Amino acid sequence: MKLVKLTKLGSTVLFGIAMVGFTSCGKAPNSHEDVVDIAGTPSKWQSIGNCWAYSAVGWLESLSLRNTGVALDISETYITYRDWQEKLQWSGELRTGGSVSRAITLMNTYGYVFEKEMIPAEANKTFSDTQKRAEAYIKESLATGRLSRNRDQETIVSELNAAFGVKIDDIALKAKSLSKLMIGQDDSGKLRSAVAEFQDWTTLDWYNEEEPAEVPGVNLKLSNRQLEILKLVKAALNAGKPVVLDWFVDFGALDTQGIFSLEKLKATPKANQGYHSTVLEDYVVGVKDAVTGVERIIGEGEVSDAEKALALEKGVIKYFVVKNSWGGLERRDRASYVRGDVAGFHRLNASYVFSTLGDRENEIDTTVISDFIIPKSVLRAMPIK
Repeated sequence: MKLVKLTKLGSTVLFGIAMVGFTSCGKAPNSHEDVVDIAGTPSKWQSIGNCWAYSAVGWLESLSLRNTGVALDISETYITYRDWQEKLQWSGELRTGGSVSRAITLMNTYGYVFEKEMIPAEANKTFSDTQKRAEAYIKESLATGRLSRNRDQETIVSELNAAFGVKIDDIALKAKSLSKLMIGQDDSGKLRSAVAEFQDWTTLDWYNEEEPAEVPGVNLKLSNRQLEILKLVKAALNAGKPVVLDWFVDFGALDTQGIFSLEKLKATPKANQGYHSTVLEDYVVGVKDAVTGVERIIGEGEVSDAEKALALEKGVIKYFVVKNSWGGLERRDRASYVRGDVAGFHRLNASYVFSTLGDRENEIDTTVISDFIIPKSVLRAMPIK
């Protein structure tokens, strides 16, 4: 099977992940020091396959916290409604996949609303019962209901309103423009709109220039280009900027502490799989002493500027920490990686994240990492050779 060189985020379809039977066991042993701590709102729990909407909202909310100190609660349900409104015009199948750029495009077109304006009852909830019920309703309508007979815009909107329990025309009156959401920051530190900010970010595809000789399930030798990309990712995180990571999930790799590793995967083959999008929270590296050759760890959270510089130039990635959309301690069927007293994260060990795996559904081999979305400012400072 051939290794797939995945396309840029704008054309990559990111599928939802089915639930699997893991039990949350409380706190994970976080014994390392800190490197960075990306500002972020609490993790949510997606109820359908729309991780891309949660990833985009997580990115926006992180920027807002970092640059303005304001904690937003942007509605993923509103994005989902608008996504289906467009897709049902050309497809008789409900397709929930998408991308961060798709979410931004939808918000550019229809604006954004806060969760309390879309579904007031879910303003303080991590899990959206509304989205789950709406998905079931629309699938039934497509199979035997009104949408099976007619999919003009009037019928689509009517059925979506019934599915979500809303009047979208009333909600649209509350929609706000991304062009007026001043949460970005240019190179001089001046605030700019979310639209301008997104235009100054770019997608870096993760692939190897040569077909790997290794079989799926082992680590790939990273190319010079990939090593440069990792340095850019570290530089962005060091500066407190959220980075989006699109990656391939195999739940056989997830242990009861919320950690993904290749070692766990080898012991648990044939679990559920899918493509996923999330926001990077942190990274941990190993740095070898130039004299003794002894490696020490520079770990999670915030450290000095000198340590960040050392991690950037000399650090070898040990693992990433991601803020996820799979719930926190309230979720009992999937382990969560806990930082301090806060759950909803997952740790991606280098053994897993830098490997190539078999995508059984599509019968291809794929790198775990699909791509990173990073600010162009780090590219301007450190252009890839």
